[in-house]
Amino acid sequence: MNGHSAWSYTPYLPFDRKNEALLPYICRIAPYENFVEIEWFDNGAENADHTLCYSVRSSGEWHKRRADGKRITLHCLESDTEYEIFIEREDGVRSNTRLVRTGNVLGTVINYLHPEDPQYSFVGQYLCSPSIVRLDNGALIATMDLFQKDGPRNLSLVFRSEDDGKSWHYLTDLFPCFWGTPFVHNGRLYMLSVSNKYGDLLLGYSDDSGETWSAPIALMRGSCLASRKGFHRAPMPIIKHGGRIWVSLDFGGWESAQMDTTLVSIDENADLTLAENWVFSEPLPHDKTWENALNIMGGLEGNAIPAPDGNIVTMLRYNDNKALVLKNDVIDPHKQASFVKILDFPMGHTKFEVRRHPSGKYYAVGNTLPGRNVLAMYISDDLENWTFERNIADYSHMSVKTTAFQYPDFMFNGENEILLVSRTALNGADTFHNNNYVTFHRVKI
Repeated sequence: MNGHSAWSYTPYLPFDRKNEALLPYICRIAPYENFVEIEWFDNGAENADHTLCYSVRSSGEWHKRRADGKRITLHCLESDTEYEIFIEREDGVRSNTRLVRTGNVLGTVINYLHPEDPQYSFVGQYLCSPSIVRLDNGALIATMDLFQKDGPRNLSLVFRSEDDGKSWHYLTDLFPCFWGTPFVHNGRLYMLSVSNKYGDLLLGYSDDSGETWSAPIALMRGSCLASRKGFHRAPMPIIKHGGRIWVSLDFGGWESAQMDTTLVSIDENADLTLAENWVFSEPLPHDKTWENALNIMGGLEGNAIPAPDGNIVTMLRYNDNKALVLKNDVIDPHKQASFVKILDFPMGHTKFEVRRHPSGKYYAVGNTLPGRNVLAMYISDDLENWTFERNIADYSHMSVKTTAFQYPDFMFNGENEILLVSRTALNGADTFHNNNYVTFHRVKI
């Protein structure tokens, strides 16, 4: 077995499971009410004949159909029903058996993971951290990672759409990679992530539209999980403003009950792959003496936003109907941010995203109380006064315990539409938090 120095694997498998790399492999599942899309490959025998086998879960009655292509759609399935599926090669070698549940779902399914499917048990059981970006050639890239309680949190999956989000296909796995945000700069696709929960801040790139990736560089070393403190983030906006690229970053930890905020930036003309070109502002700790501050760990998952006055503000998730607002200095990116206010904000209890529209207006997408089963859009002219625009997903009639459209990442598609990805829990999800889908949505504005 030879070594591997790149970031991408197709697929990634732990060292003691490398023998599975030559088995048929189901890399994408997308269930709907009465059909399921399946994508697979076979690194062991690409040109052999293959059969798709499927059964209602635990029924023992298997059905078979020839697997002529790498993408198959099983039609005429029962709604709200669980199935088992696997791919079998002509020599009898099989893929892992995957689980899937049919059901009505809002939007387009990019990927799905049943809460009892063991495919990724070595790293996680639920899909997390959705993010989306458009390449210069028009293709869309969507990424996500996997998590479970006390899991390693270090594997991400990359998907691409060539038809503006109508359909999606698998590209590769990135390891180690968690809480990643893909972005495009000067025609090159980059990924900014951490190596694992509280780990190193990493940057890698792809020159072939996301299929293969360079070995990542460490922009800043993090800490080990045992320390319970290190870099924390989500797929937050990476913006260009004042000749620099900017993104917000947290440092701290849930376990340590502390979260500081820093703004990371680099000159647009600098080499992004040289760690010394990146600047980290002096971390700002949460101060419980701030006006209207709460006795909590601080803000997290901040949005770096070009402000009306030309500076950059960071809006962070803070508490129920509250957001933390900080001001950053675009002239001196090393300078520590300053406190502005605790803002009344309708979506501050969970991750929200704010972006400036070409018109100059600000759009915010996030969840409104009491849970995460309503995904809403608000608009502002000044980042302080926010007006309700519409609900993107309203599942308020369903339980907040098992239903969610959360952790949105969106981009403007022209002036009258946004493209959005959601960490979605529906149709038998473990909990609202431990979701089973990543879905894609087009929203008129």
